[in-house]
Amino acid sequence: MDVTVGQKIVFKATGKISLQKGNPQAECGPEGYDLRTVRQPLPEKNLGALIGKVVISISVFVDEKTGEEKKEEVAQVFFVGLENQVEMPAKGRLFLGINENVSGDNAGEFQVTIITASEEDRQGLFRLVVFLEKSFHELGIVLAVDEIRVG
Repeated sequence: MDVTVGQKIVFKATGKISLQKGNPQAECGPEGYDLRTVRQPLPEKNLGALIGKVVISISVFVDEKTGEEKKEEVAQVFFVGLENQVEMPAKGRLFLGINENVSGDNAGEFQVTIITASEEDRQGLFRLVVFLEKSFHELGIVLAVDEIRVG
């Protein structure tokens, strides 16, 4: 999924993973396992926590020796966890993963719902709600809106 800088996205996650196949002690949810190491992508967050990253493509070139296409990329990594609203740190491609560098012995999955709306959609909904509030008020009815969602 491509994102733009400043775009607000809500993530809601469920599920379980194992940081070591067959070891019930190594299971965790999207908040991760209560352990931190300096070698994980976000060292200040729990090992195995759900994280996201926005990858920005810098250049694409062909390796003269192998003929392989190579990409130079930069990534901005952020915490997602169980539920979080994140303002996208950059324009690029959004990826989700776990806060661990060694994933070959992992198992399980997280299911993630992503809720996003463009600024135009949010402004249009806001204008509609204001119009409805005024219209209902003229009829002597109070309309209280706690939450506006696009999705």
